[in-house]
Amino acid sequence: FGLLVLVKVALILCLAGLGAVNRYRNIPRVFDRLRPLRRVGSAEVALGAAALLTAAGLVNVPPPAYAAAQTTPSPPEVVATGSDFGTTVKVRLSASPGTAGFNVFTLRITDYDTGRAIRADGVSLRFSLPAQPDVGTSSLELKLMPDGTYQGSGPNMSLDGNWRIDIFVQRAAQSAQVTVNLQTRTVPPQIDVNSVPGQLTIYTIHLTQGRTVQVYMDPGKPGLNEFHATFFDSSGNELPVNSATISMSPPGGQASPLPIRRLEPGHFVADATVAKGRYGFDILGAAPTGGQLSTHIDIDVGS
Repeated sequence: FGLLVLVKVALILCLAGLGAVNRYRNIPRVFDRLRPLRRVGSAEVALGAAALLTAAGLVNVPPPAYAAAQTTPSPPEVVATGSDFGTTVKVRLSASPGTAGFNVFTLRITDYDTGRAIRADGVSLRFSLPAQPDVGTSSLELKLMPDGTYQGSGPNMSLDGNWRIDIFVQRAAQSAQVTVNLQTRTVPPQIDVNSVPGQLTIYTIHLTQGRTVQVYMDPGKPGLNEFHATFFDSSGNELPVNSATISMSPPGGQASPLPIRRLEPGHFVADATVAKGRYGFDILGAAPTGGQLSTHIDIDVGS
């Protein structure tokens, strides 16, 4: 579209130039020499026809804004690949959107040597979270799709973490098992900042189902601080979370758990000694209805 516009503008400028030549040079001399006027006039007709054709071509080409609006971005996903111990099959497993919770799982199975797609009698996935064995395992059956892939959906990756997924490919006497690991994709949380000069800065982190966790550091300066975290439900009432953990990552360092104490259900405080810089805090609480409330926040100290 942009190139056609530039061509059209160039043709019109050429037309204007030829018109000026005729107006100020050839017309005053028309009684002496008629040929230059005819020659330039013919060129004007040709350029005018080209400009009209270019303008007509613009009708069939979408402008950039429209084209961008019509472009549907690919959904985010996380991908893992692997093969079985006997090197008979290769698999590519994707989870979309790849975050903790409900996902669509798509599996492509190919022959290890030839790369041709393989059709199985049945395909199933078994999920486990090694970092938290108490979560248990779950299974998901995949169905064959028209494009030759196998697909299924479910909330099997219910928590953030590195999930172990055992893939069972049933092919009569050539059945295979492939184990892959999928790390859930973390979406940056929405954080509201309430900063008033002379007062503590309060951060409100939005969680799932309308719940929030409100955090602040007291006094919020280099040295010994109290890091407060209070959970709230969707109505703004304090959420009775009975247990939680808080870890702190110093600038350029590894996360380590902080000693934590509960002031009241849903309100926790941890002692943290900090210097000037950007610190990361990981907050994990046990929801009263089951599941976990986890989030992360970075706080600049002394800025």
